[in-house]
Formats: sequence, C-alpha cells, structure tokens
Amino acid sequence: MAIQTSYNFYIVINGTSMSDHCVALKVAMPQTANEVSAAGNVHKVYRAGMGDPSIEATFRADDSTGGVNQTLRNMVTPLSTGVAVTARRINTTLTSANPEYSAQMILSGDLMVVDDSWGEVPTITAKLVPVGTFSIASSS
Repeated sequence: MAIQTSYNFYIVINGTSMSDHCVALKVAMPQTANEVSAAGNVHKVYRAGMGDPSIEATFRADDSTGGVNQTLRNMVTPLSTGVAVTARRINTTLTSANPEYSAQMILSGDLMVVDDSWGEVPTITAKLVPVGTFSIASSS
C-alpha cells in the first residue's frame, strides 16, 4: 500500500461542511477486552467486548454565522439525539483506500471554544461519539 500524507480532510457535521477548517482528524475504533477467567485457570482469559468508536477533529476557529464554533456550540445540549457526521481522510472520492466513517453523533467531553495561545491561530477541538450504528463505507 502506498504511503499517504494527510491533507484536505473531509468532515461534514449536521449538513455543514467543515472540511476547509479541519487541521487534524482522528477516527478511533477501540474495543474493550472483558476478562472471563474461571476458577482453576492458570492465566487470565479474555473475550471481545463492546467497541467504543469516536471521531475527533481539530478546526481553525471561526465565529461567523454557521461557522465552526456556532455549529459545534449548537450541539451542546442535554436534549441532543445526535446529528449526522461523516468523515474521510481525504476530501476526494470514496474508495476502499479512502473509506467514509459516519453515524448520528453527540459531543463527548470538553468543547474547548477558547483555547488560544499568544501569536497562534485559534483552534477548536471536538470529540464525537455515536448514538447508534457507526458505519464504515468504501463505496457509495
């Protein structure tokens, strides 16, 4: 497989393309391991447990109407049932080498709406977790 350099990410949150502001993108697909050891075992035994997928993105801050900050801040509510999120490594055609990750998602953890340093370009980072099925597609 060819080595790819990350650039030009694709991410759409609640119908708003934020690809042009995205400077870092992580799609995590960890799985827990549950211990199922029984009396008499001489070592621990494990079985696969639940998956815990997430999408984490860092954006250049944008306070304009419909911009990054407003789109993400609108997700901060205890009544949220999730919004559609899709992400790909590269903002090009969906392929097996450039799969699309998608789900109805909510924010998880801190939404750092102000996390600036002197002389630096302001950014905002969001971690999104699914409220339903987390899908991976390699063709449309």
